[in-house]
Amino acid sequence: MKKLICFMLLMFPSLVFADQLLEAKTVKRIFSESQSTAGFYTVEGLPQCKFQIMYIRLSNSDGTPKESGRAQLSMVMAAKSAKWKIVRMDYTVDSGGSCRLTGLHTE
Repeated sequence: MKKLICFMLLMFPSLVFADQLLEAKTVKRIFSESQSTAGFYTVEGLPQCKFQIMYIRLSNSDGTPKESGRAQLSMVMAAKSAKWKIVRMDYTVDSGGSCRLTGLHTE
């Protein structure tokens, strides 16, 4: 059993170190960098993230498209255009302090 738990912790570190932001945020600006990354800024700011940016992964490490990232970007774009609030963000923080979105809820 201990080996299974250790294996799960090593294989899924983002589940262990994931953070959650439950404050309502308004999307200010959306951007795209190359084919693999997009992100956004909020009006209220994201002080827990480097440069106050929430990044979205659009592709996996092997370069294949990441459908969840595309869906998250679509939701962020819809939230901005409809002026909806993002009421929950699940994210991971890498060693450099950059935040990567893993889940999103809008109002």
